[in-house]
Amino acid sequence: MLIKVNSHLREITPFQLADLNIGSGKPIISLAQNESAIGPSPKAIEAGQQALLEGHLYPDVNWEKLREAIADVHHLESDKVLCGCGSMELICAISSAYLGPGDNAVSTEFGYLLFRMSTRLQRADVNMVREVDLTVDVDSIVSAVNERTKVVFIANPGNPTGTCISSEEVIRLRDSLPENVLLVLDEAYGEFVDIDREPLFHLVERNNTVVIRTFSKAYALAGLRVGWGVFPDAIASEVRKVVNPGTVTGPAIAMATAAIRDQQHMHTILDCTFSERRRFTNAIRALGLVVYDSHTNFVLIQFPSDIAAASADEALHRESIVMRAMSGTPLAYCLRATIAEPTHMELAEKVLTDWASEYDLNN
Repeated sequence: MLIKVNSHLREITPFQLADLNIGSGKPIISLAQNESAIGPSPKAIEAGQQALLEGHLYPDVNWEKLREAIADVHHLESDKVLCGCGSMELICAISSAYLGPGDNAVSTEFGYLLFRMSTRLQRADVNMVREVDLTVDVDSIVSAVNERTKVVFIANPGNPTGTCISSEEVIRLRDSLPENVLLVLDEAYGEFVDIDREPLFHLVERNNTVVIRTFSKAYALAGLRVGWGVFPDAIASEVRKVVNPGTVTGPAIAMATAAIRDQQHMHTILDCTFSERRRFTNAIRALGLVVYDSHTNFVLIQFPSDIAAASADEALHRESIVMRAMSGTPLAYCLRATIAEPTHMELAEKVLTDWASEYDLNN
C-alpha cells in the first residue's frame, strides 16, 4: 500500500512555467517567461565570478551586504529587509506564518497564481475577486474581506495583465482594510513604475503591510533566484522562522548586491524595454488587435476569440516562437508576450502580421 499524501494536496495543481517543448525542430525563441531582454550588469557578473572562488563556503544566511545595498538604494532600514530564493519563497513563507485551516486570503481573479497555491498549501481558503478591465479593483477586494480574512495579496503591476493601480488606490486599499489584516504587495515589476511614482515602502511603517520585490526582472537575474521584501519588525521576526537558511547562494548574493548598486545598468534595461514595448505594441495594434497598456516587461494581446488566440499561437509555434498561452483560464482569448530583444520581437510581429492577413479578425 502506498503512503497516503495529505488530502489537501490532491486539490492543488503544481506550479507550472510555460511549456517550451513545442517540437518545431528549430531553436526556440521564448517570449513566455518575462525574462529580461538584456543580460545582467557586468559588475554583477564580475562579482559572481569572484564569489565562485568561495563556493566551498556556506552563504551568509543573514544576507548582510545585500540588505545594506538594498537599504542604501531605497533609503530603508536594513533590518526590515528579508531575502529569499526568489520572491516566491517569501510569499510562501508569509502564507505559512499567517494562514491556516479556517482562515482565508483574498486576491484578484487574474492575480499571481502562487497567491492561491501558497494559501491552499496551508489548508486555508482563498477568495479570488473580480477585476475591472483586467485591473485590480479596490472596492471588490474590500467587499470580500470578512472576519476570517488574515491576508490580502495583490500584484501591482499585475501578471499576466500588466495593468497597475495608482499609489493612491493602494493607500486607499490599506486604509479600507481592518488593521488586523496583512496586506502583501507583490511588486515584482515595481522598478518599471518607480519612474512615475514614489515607491510604497512607507506603508510598512503601519505594521500591517509587506512590500515584496525581485531581482528577476529589472535586474536580469531570473536564473539566480533572489527576492527581497520590506517587513514590519514583528512580521519579519515571524516570517524569518519559515524562510529556509541558505537558500540564497553566495554567488547569488554577490551578484544581486552588485546589480542593485549598478542603477545605471538597471535603467538601461528599463529604457530598452520601454522603447521596444512601445514599438511592438503600436505594431500589433495596427493589425486590429487589442494590446493592453502595460507597466511591465511584457504585453497582453487580446484576440477576437479563444479560437483566434490558439490559431495565432500555432502560427508562432511554426516559427519556434513561444508566447504564454492563457488557455484554460478566463483569458484564453489572449497571449502574453515578453518584450525580448528587437530581432525576436520583429520576427513575432511579422508572424502575427502574416497570420492576421489570412485570418478573419471580424469573424
